[in-house]
Amino acid sequence: MRIPVAVAFCFAASLGLDFSCVAQEVGSVDLRPSAGPTKTPADEKKEKESATAQEKGEEKKLQGGCEKLLPGTIADGIVETDDKQPRPIFVEVARVSEQEPAEGSELDAEVRLQNTGTRTIEIPWSRDPKVIEIGQGSNGYQWQGGYFEVFFRAGNPNGVMLKSLSPDLYGTRFRPGSLLTLQPGQWITAKIRFRLEAEYLYKAGEFQGQKAELFVRWEQVNRVISIKDCKQWDSFFRYDSFYKQENRGVMMHVAGEAAKSSGEQCSKAGKVVETRCARILGK
Repeated sequence: MRIPVAVAFCFAASLGLDFSCVAQEVGSVDLRPSAGPTKTPADEKKEKESATAQEKGEEKKLQGGCEKLLPGTIADGIVETDDKQPRPIFVEVARVSEQEPAEGSELDAEVRLQNTGTRTIEIPWSRDPKVIEIGQGSNGYQWQGGYFEVFFRAGNPNGVMLKSLSPDLYGTRFRPGSLLTLQPGQWITAKIRFRLEAEYLYKAGEFQGQKAELFVRWEQVNRVISIKDCKQWDSFFRYDSFYKQENRGVMMHVAGEAAKSSGEQCSKAGKVVETRCARILGK
């Protein structure tokens, strides 16, 4: 990840004293998973056991002085701007690794997220989920999460969500540098990876031969886990109404026979929200 010094070019209107500035890119992040050796079943078992042990350690750390935690309340809401006016942003697919990929193939894309409004916005900016633990005690964590969702507008005006292979971004006010402020006109770029298959209710061959727009949406949440009266309270606040997004994609033609894939099958609508929460929690 790099964060170059923001550069702005100002110019005067030819017949007056009115000035305007054109801001530039203020950061870039590579959200493509690192390539590594193929994992064996034994490796996957060890990773699962390690993750389970880590989760148990987190539960113990978040005991808040209680010998046993009882189930608390799970809250779901939205984050609004202070003036009730949505902040406009522009999310664009600048380029994609293939223009005519086979269904099921893994693709890379470069996307741009720009603040097109007149007020500043703040986004999470760390790939490390452990930043949420820094500076916060055993009574709870509060942090922001963000991620890019990829859609293929094949037979659906709202787009079909594709399977993301990129990690989320995390940020907290307790960790300097984990949150990034975008001034009006400034933008960031991100390199992401995804698989050309539907995230939910996947049917092999559903995209084969189709030509449609591939576009990306920015999603952001505010997460709070706290211990009160020896009960764990879990809150999930979405930024759905905080931003007003303009999305620009690229046209893509799915050519050739459908590739074999391991798409997830999901038959319950509630699984969508559950999965999104789990992604931000890092599970």
